[in-house]
Amino acid sequence: MKVLCITDIYPSATNPFKGNFVKQQVEQVSRLFGVKFTVVHLDKRPASIGGILQMAAAMFRLPFQYVFGGYDIIHVHYGLTAPAAFLLPKKKTLISFYGCDVNLPATRRISGIFSRGMRARIFVSEKLRGKLPGPATYVIPNGVDSVRFSPRDMGECKRRLGLDSAKKYFIFPSNPARESKNYPLFKGILDILKRHDSSVEEVVMNGTITDDDLPLYYSAAHGMIMTSTREGSPISTKEALMANLPVFCTQVGDIAEQFAGVDGALVIPWEVEKAAAVVAGYMKDYRRSNGRIKIPDYALESEARKIYEVYQSPLGT
Repeated sequence: MKVLCITDIYPSATNPFKGNFVKQQVEQVSRLFGVKFTVVHLDKRPASIGGILQMAAAMFRLPFQYVFGGYDIIHVHYGLTAPAAFLLPKKKTLISFYGCDVNLPATRRISGIFSRGMRARIFVSEKLRGKLPGPATYVIPNGVDSVRFSPRDMGECKRRLGLDSAKKYFIFPSNPARESKNYPLFKGILDILKRHDSSVEEVVMNGTITDDDLPLYYSAAHGMIMTSTREGSPISTKEALMANLPVFCTQVGDIAEQFAGVDGALVIPWEVEKAAAVVAGYMKDYRRSNGRIKIPDYALESEARKIYEVYQSPLGT
């Protein structure tokens, strides 16, 4: 089976973390089921002049690549990439939606228009599917590497990272400059915690942490606090679950499903004092979570199997 993968979210030399979940999905499906992928990475920002020109060029180039490449399936990742596939055969095309492409009215309109008639649509959460209803839809959450993100000794991880062994670190899993990630709420929570415990410190994942060090931080930290105003199916919270790292998050995306049945995964209110109280309450009787009970739901192998099942469905008939 040959798949033409079209995406504008994919790791690059300048942005090694962007769309890493797409790369992992491609690699896992290829490894487990022998599917051969060709990845077309549209690396310019869609809303920019360069991005629009790149998208237009791809729209006319890709039909030739599809015909001469002998592809069985076209898989578009992210709704704003859909215009590039406009001239490709809809009965051979499926698309995956991840969050911002459906959560915002303007991007939802673009996603809906250009995905119309495609053979299948995949959403990473049930909540997202409800925002863009239609036939032939699937819910397949993004998976994470349950081997790479696994529990390790906290003291050893702190030593390897050069962190203070006496500090209690809390992870903010995004760039504070991104407004939707709501860093002010995170900072407000940390400020309240610090009033009662001077050992509390923040770790901000703003792109400066290397890929090799990332799993170490999940075991070195005491918790992760995600304060986003919108998400699809956040990857970082699943990574925290796999590492048994206690995680606190606002009610966004599919967090309710991710946290269901987990001891040490708590939804926090939007009010800073109430949110801080939830975290502080857990810290009084601190223990690592049992997040790895979610391996059957969020392991990469599970995601790959579900994607392959969609590929095997009557997609091209």
